[in-house]
Amino acid sequence: MPRQRFDEFAKSLVSGTSRRTVLKGLAMAIGGAAVALLGGSSEAAPPNLCRQSGQSCNKHNECCSGICEPKKNSHGNICR
Repeated sequence: MPRQRFDEFAKSLVSGTSRRTVLKGLAMAIGGAAVALLGGSSEAAPPNLCRQSGQSCNKHNECCSGICEPKKNSHGNICR
C-alpha cells in the first residue's frame, strides 16, 4: 500500500465517527450474523442434503446444481 494511501486510511480510522454510528454498524453486523446462523436462504442446498443430477425435485434449491427442470417426455422434474 503506497504511503499516502496508508496515511489517508489511518486518518479515516481516527476521524470523528460518532458512537451512534459505531453502534449502528455493530448492531447491523450482529443482526446479519444472526440471520446467517438461523437459516438465511441460499440458492442451492448444502452438498450433503441436496439431490444429485437425475433425481426428482420440486424446486431449484433442492438440487446440488441449483437447477430443477422438467423431465423430457414425462411428468415431474429432475435435477440437472
